[in-house]
Amino acid sequence: MKIFTGIFGGIGVLLLLIAGLLYLGEASFLGRAERTTGTVVDLYRSIHDEGGNSYCPVFQFTAGDGGVVSYRGNVCASPPRYKVGDRVALYYDQGNVKHVQIDNFWSKYVGVFVLGVIGAPFTLVGLWGLLADRTPSRAA
Repeated sequence: MKIFTGIFGGIGVLLLLIAGLLYLGEASFLGRAERTTGTVVDLYRSIHDEGGNSYCPVFQFTAGDGGVVSYRGNVCASPPRYKVGDRVALYYDQGNVKHVQIDNFWSKYVGVFVLGVIGAPFTLVGLWGLLADRTPSRAA
């Protein structure tokens, strides 16, 4: 039982550490990023192995230096989440205008959320095992 809970706890802690690093990276990006509004100018079709299609937006926005930037979004959906002409809040890195992110929770924190949701129970199982091993047993 000790090995099982130890492995579970170790995996959980590792996942939570990675989630923390992802969060810090996101906070760093948002701290230096410029917020702007982009317009959906096109939808491109992403073909899946199963034969289904999803649609990904192509955003266009004007960067701080006046240059027009096109960005192919990586959040695809069927039916499409956006339609041509939609205006969407975006963040972009002024030093690398190809580093663009949609301003919504999932675009910013999906990795942190998923790893945290998986890592927390694993860590709790590990802690439970650790505490159960250290609790003195009661003799009957």
